[in-house]
Amino acid sequence: MAKPQQPELARSGKTPVDPDYTQADIAQPPADKGPLGPIPEGSRPGHKPAVDQDKPSPEKLAARVREVGAKARAQTRGKKIAEAAAEARERVEEEMEKRPNGIGQDALDLLMQDHRKVDELFTQFEQGAEPGERQELLRRITHDLSVHAAIEEQYLYPALRARIKGGKELEQEAISEHQEVKETLSALQKLDPSGTEFEQRMSTLIDAVRHHVDEEEGELFPRIRRDLGRGQLIQMALLMKGTKLMAPTRPHPTAPSRPPGNFLIAPVTGMVDRTIDLVETVGRAFTGKLGGKDSNPQ
Repeated sequence: MAKPQQPELARSGKTPVDPDYTQADIAQPPADKGPLGPIPEGSRPGHKPAVDQDKPSPEKLAARVREVGAKARAQTRGKKIAEAAAEARERVEEEMEKRPNGIGQDALDLLMQDHRKVDELFTQFEQGAEPGERQELLRRITHDLSVHAAIEEQYLYPALRARIKGGKELEQEAISEHQEVKETLSALQKLDPSGTEFEQRMSTLIDAVRHHVDEEEGELFPRIRRDLGRGQLIQMALLMKGTKLMAPTRPHPTAPSRPPGNFLIAPVTGMVDRTIDLVETVGRAFTGKLGGKDSNPQ
């Protein structure tokens, strides 16, 4: 039997009333049904519109704005540092042309000269060195970076920490970057030069060292040159040149990087490293002679 209509519930005389709407519904209206039929979900009593999950909250938008701003500032700072480093390199090259044989060379000139030598080795690797050449390049890169790190950590960084405003934080950052380089060099010694991992690790090393060099030459060295003065830097260069003769030639990630520990340990590790270098050099020369005899029998 059909339910009676409820004309008193109609909105107008021309609109039919939903025949399924009962007196009980009048007393307690259901959420999904009204006198004129089903109620759309978005119009039901107590309905809360669904939040658009793809729309970020104001907090997330603010965080994103801060992140983009930080990246832009970092890119601008990096570009300025690289430009300053390039200008500093040009000035040093001009000065060195005026002073042949390193006469009057100061500590920063010496360190920048080291930077150029290592970067030339990096370029040789990037130009497609063969596995045999890679091994020799790694040996030379390891030697030069290890000696370079030793003289910076013994002389330059202590002066930075003591004499430059904010030097403690700058020294800590520089030593942390040195530590990463030492660990990467240690890992490279154990890898096959013809393997993909070797190439990837070497690329990581090259990027890290170039970043470190740009920061030093573009930002750090100008402050040191200004605050220490040329006379002190020339004296420091003399000490560095003497230390280079007995500095470690291999990475030692667990060795101390600050005085007095590095002053005590470096000569010992340097002597051991150079003994190993000598044995390996003799071994390579002996192997080369044997290979020559085998390929050219009498």
